[in-house]
Amino acid sequence: MSKRAGIAVGVSIGLLAVCQAVALFVLSSRVGVPLDPLGDPIIDNVRRQMAYNRGAFHLLGTLLAAPWLAALPSMAPLGRLPRLLFIPWAISTASWLAWAAEGLPMPQRSEALYGIVGVLFAAILCVTAIVTFGLRYARSPADRSAAGRGLALAVFVLIWTCAFAVAQIQIGISA
Repeated sequence: MSKRAGIAVGVSIGLLAVCQAVALFVLSSRVGVPLDPLGDPIIDNVRRQMAYNRGAFHLLGTLLAAPWLAALPSMAPLGRLPRLLFIPWAISTASWLAWAAEGLPMPQRSEALYGIVGVLFAAILCVTAIVTFGLRYARSPADRSAAGRGLALAVFVLIWTCAFAVAQIQIGISA
């Protein structure tokens, strides 16, 4: 990646993080506000809290993806697999942009269904990467540093994916 492209990506990630932080502020102002006097205020507040948690999760994902994106050139000896590990974050970003375009509504059960597909894809990708990088770490002393970073990235994305899975289950159960 050229220096100019790197700066453009950095500015884009920074702008996305600022937009997500502003959205998180808006979502925090909605928590505790009654939605419908005829509805169930406890369920409404739980759904508003879930929307806030979703916004916080997306912001955290963006902030945590940035250093890994900066470390991506150091994993060049590993081929394309480290770049593929950014697909879950790209899907998350596209999901957040669609959610923001809709006005940050409270989560619905249908969102949990398509989120499960992304979780399964990310989990399979991460497990594959962990096995591949683990073998490369054990067998190739020349690539040990890059394989260690790739292994850490794959584990990190898998943990992030598991947290996302918990959020999707929460949406599916309560919505």
